[in-house]
Amino acid sequence: MTALRVVQGVLATCATAVFLLMVAVAGGWVSLSPPAALSLVPYGFAVLGLVLLVASSVMARRRLEEFRSARLTSGGSVGAGLQGAMFGLDFGLMRDIVVDRRAIARGHVRPARGRWSGVWALVLRDAQRLARFPQPLLGVAAAALTPYACEAVGLGMLTPWLAAVALMLALVPTLGALRVLSRTKGLARTLPFTTGAIRSALFVIPGVLAFVWALIVAPAFAGVVGGVGRGVAQASMAAVACGAAGLLGAVRWQTAKPVDFGVPMMATAAGALPPTLVLNLVRGFDVATLIVAPVLLNVDPIWSLALAVVVALFLRSGLNTDELTEQAKEQREQLEAERAKRGN
Repeated sequence: MTALRVVQGVLATCATAVFLLMVAVAGGWVSLSPPAALSLVPYGFAVLGLVLLVASSVMARRRLEEFRSARLTSGGSVGAGLQGAMFGLDFGLMRDIVVDRRAIARGHVRPARGRWSGVWALVLRDAQRLARFPQPLLGVAAAALTPYACEAVGLGMLTPWLAAVALMLALVPTLGALRVLSRTKGLARTLPFTTGAIRSALFVIPGVLAFVWALIVAPAFAGVVGGVGRGVAQASMAAVACGAAGLLGAVRWQTAKPVDFGVPMMATAAGALPPTLVLNLVRGFDVATLIVAPVLLNVDPIWSLALAVVVALFLRSGLNTDELTEQAKEQREQLEAERAKRGN
């Protein structure tokens, strides 16, 4: 596994370098004039890839009997879980299964003592978790390259939406605690904080990452690599709006409720399906699209920031129909108890 991770890191580094070179060439910063002999390189890579494919197949066949039955069994259970999550179009659950598998493979980690008090203890835990598993930072760094690449290749009109979606996907791994506390209501009730306070604390670390991302990508919206040129103020607000869209889209992804298969089904060509099943395909993307819509329509980005504030207040509250029903039921029971006391 260590050798595999090293190879993956080297390939990721090479891919990032090639990506940066592509952006530099498209932006006119670097001019490349490869020699004629370099035209044979693709054929050489094709032959090398074919040789590696054959060699890997032979090595895999020879080592096939060395797989332990326990590993095959666990892999089969993961496949079954992913199949069930895919049936419900629950991509968040699919990611949870993969993360759980990765945690089992890791085994254990050195525990870290918590500090501070109040909701700041939750913020510290998020920071400790990010320091222990810094892989999400690589995703945020890769998402910062998206607007530069889009502006350089001529996709300036779609840059805000593509940048927000890229940041959303990069910030999803940083909101694991928010997903746990949103899906596990009993655990959230054990904390002496309101739902809004808990969610506000869990927004801090991803919010800081989104703000840093906005600072990095602001020159891209200003037109340093070409594309749609904006003023400094407009580019800054557009970058902040895209950062907010990516953050709130990730929050929407993590806090969305699972599909309820107990509701009346809808007849389709694929069989009976819950009416809200198809919404799982667009959750997170809907919030990101809503917030960046004014920027896409070439309207003042201040409207995107206003939409972001409204969406943030809605997502922070964490209210849903189930909680409202439970609160109404508790209030009715308290009212009936008071009436019974007065009647006696």
